[in-house]
Amino acid sequence: MLSYNVLAQSLLEGHHYLYRDSPLQALEWDYRWAGLRREVADLAPDIVCLQEVQFREPDHFTSSYLPFFTSRGYRYVSKQRTGDKKDGCVIFFRGDIFDLDCVSEMEYRIPRVQVLDRDNVGLVCRLVPRGQADALVIATTHLLYNPKREDIRLAQTALLLAEVDRLATRPVGEEGGYLPTVLTGDFNSEPASLVYQLLATGGVKYQGVCTSRGRRPMPAKLLPDALGLSDSCQWQVKLDQRGQGEKFQVGSGGLHHGLALKSVYPMGPGVSTHQDYWTLVDYIFASRHPALRLAGRLRLPNPAQAERLPSLASPSDHLPLVADFLLTP
Repeated sequence: MLSYNVLAQSLLEGHHYLYRDSPLQALEWDYRWAGLRREVADLAPDIVCLQEVQFREPDHFTSSYLPFFTSRGYRYVSKQRTGDKKDGCVIFFRGDIFDLDCVSEMEYRIPRVQVLDRDNVGLVCRLVPRGQADALVIATTHLLYNPKREDIRLAQTALLLAEVDRLATRPVGEEGGYLPTVLTGDFNSEPASLVYQLLATGGVKYQGVCTSRGRRPMPAKLLPDALGLSDSCQWQVKLDQRGQGEKFQVGSGGLHHGLALKSVYPMGPGVSTHQDYWTLVDYIFASRHPALRLAGRLRLPNPAQAERLPSLASPSDHLPLVADFLLTP
């Protein structure tokens, strides 16, 4: 599996000052696309989760990504960011290995919900491996960047987890808990963040936390009751359908989930991007499921080993995350 923020060319050109230390050639789309193709061809992943794929002005998804991936036997699901944003997320998967069962194309902007007023998106899909009984749930997202608004990222994460819970839950009457699950993406959240704590430990208390100087502490209820989202990061309607309506809870001042996720890339010393300093904000989280076992991962450099991005060798301002999993019946 490969997870990669590939840097939309429109964002690069709109924030050129961020890349003034990179060689000019390394910033040209044709040169970067050749590098992206080379990395995918060398790694030959079965599943590819991409963030910042450009869909408009120009449409690199149609002109570049689709011909390349489809010629290699990949199928895909995609979701462009809302509003006037030009990029979005894509999950490519090998069509000779997986069949697509269902997909949720998520929009985090929800009218009249103040903490959900940004154009970020997510993708959750359920893939059925050919020749195996159990399906596999894959999710990818690109959360809000604004360092001052961890409350927004936390709310976006709660929505993502609720959709993962919906697609990873077996039908009523079937035993075995959740399906094997992998979450990937650019979470714009460091390992000390509330978002990482929620994902990696299963729970977080946010009430009273100040996201930045001058902002009010977060309240006991981050999301309105009308959204129908439990503090367990589950939809109320799904809990009712499962006969678990009594588990619906809001206003606890925290969020939790039961997906039992573990980061493929633990805290330090590896870094994935440079945001004023070298840091880790991209992750692959895999569920602790007996049918899903981590077999290996591509090492990330420490800050002393990293070079400014994009470079002649690395075509994006993020580094790719790669993990090998064994999926057994």
